[in-house]
Amino acid sequence: MKIFFGLTLLLNLSFIFSEVDVYEKKNGKYIHWQGEIFGMHNKYRKKHCVPDLEAVQNIASTAQKTAKYLCSVNTLIHSNDNNYGENIYKAFFPKDTVVDNRIIVKKAVNEWYKENKLYDYLVPENSSKAQHFTQLIWKDTTEFGCGLSECIVDTNKIITIVCNYNPRGNISNKYKKNVLKPCS
Repeated sequence: MKIFFGLTLLLNLSFIFSEVDVYEKKNGKYIHWQGEIFGMHNKYRKKHCVPDLEAVQNIASTAQKTAKYLCSVNTLIHSNDNNYGENIYKAFFPKDTVVDNRIIVKKAVNEWYKENKLYDYLVPENSSKAQHFTQLIWKDTTEFGCGLSECIVDTNKIITIVCNYNPRGNISNKYKKNVLKPCS
């Protein structure tokens, strides 16, 4: 199966949306892709000895609206909402591909974390290419919520993922306190 990741502009598009319930639980556990994204976030945070994040419904609802919008306009740009930190991701597949969203969210979080290779712990202010990574493990962030939207654009299936973080990370002069080296 060939998978394309990135940003593409397509004109005269027709959209079909599908959404999943945000943070649906069964027997007290997250189901579908939500459990995967929750676990991946906290797995990487543990590597840096920072507290687990708490999944919050209203933050997830905001992320879901943003994911749906970004999918509908087929773009990948960060919102201007300064209330939350934000990580975004987009994947492309042939339209008829059956996709397990748990695999896609795992890929998204892994890609965000891979930016750790671009982070300079000695001069953190110069690490602008690692901001997905730094937001992911930002110590002072305690809550998050994620949204996922699928749409069909011409011959492509597009999956857009948005995660919002509260309090937001990536604040100047606070990197050394909040982006800790791996401890395990």
